[in-house]
Amino acid sequence: MKTKDFFKQLALTAGINNADLELFLAASVIPDELPDSFNAEIQSKYLTRERALNDANIVSELQKKSNKSAYDTFDQKIKDFLPFIQDQELITKINAEPQSFQKWDLAKAGIKATLDSINETTKGKVNADANKILEEKSNEIKALKEAHAAEIKAQNDKLQDIFINSKLKEKALAYNFADPYKPLKESIADLAVANIKKAYKVALDDKGELKLFNQVGDTLVEAFDNNEKVTADKLLEKETKQFVAISNGAAKEATKEIFIPDAGDVSKMTLAQRRQVATLPN
Repeated sequence: MKTKDFFKQLALTAGINNADLELFLAASVIPDELPDSFNAEIQSKYLTRERALNDANIVSELQKKSNKSAYDTFDQKIKDFLPFIQDQELITKINAEPQSFQKWDLAKAGIKATLDSINETTKGKVNADANKILEEKSNEIKALKEAHAAEIKAQNDKLQDIFINSKLKEKALAYNFADPYKPLKESIADLAVANIKKAYKVALDDKGELKLFNQVGDTLVEAFDNNEKVTADKLLEKETKQFVAISNGAAKEATKEIFIPDAGDVSKMTLAQRRQVATLPN
């Protein structure tokens, strides 16, 4: 792709219409310096996956949309109560109320007012039936609230897991891999992250730093090894040690025994087999 076409496509993807960029691209020879205004717009508008995952506003907006779906279901359940409310003005108020839990409080008050107004001669049986319905609907609302809370927790856990995986892999890829392993560094980093998460519970503290825990019964305790705190950096160093370049730039000698699956599919090989293949001459 030509340089001019690259910048045009980049601006189009980011939704940027920049006059300075047009002048920049119109030059017969591409200048050494990009226009500052175009660079500023790229920095503010171009969104990578990592940037999106670490943008609190984007994460918050996604959570709001998820919450709205759950609350819409909650509001629909509340409509089941409206036939038991005699006060039409209150029904109008309930329909206009934007807050779901406030709708529920108004509906309960309306049902109670209806029950209080029923003639004493029929109050006993009607109360029993109405109370049964009210109890059933209350149980439905309770179950819905609990399911919503569980859904929110699951989403938050998933987001945190994405943050943790990204942070661990970023640290792993920061190592200077020896030349034979550079083509496999993504797979090596993924395997190192998987091994760490298999051995330890990994979490983020209040400062966003990685902390490692061991499961002891029903309790998580911070991980120690011989009275020394276990850290992600130490574990990643251990996991990648045999793959990184040493001081003279050479990698450790790989085993000479080579086994390749019949299909030749690298994804089906063990890590040791991948290392052997990487050292083979072309």
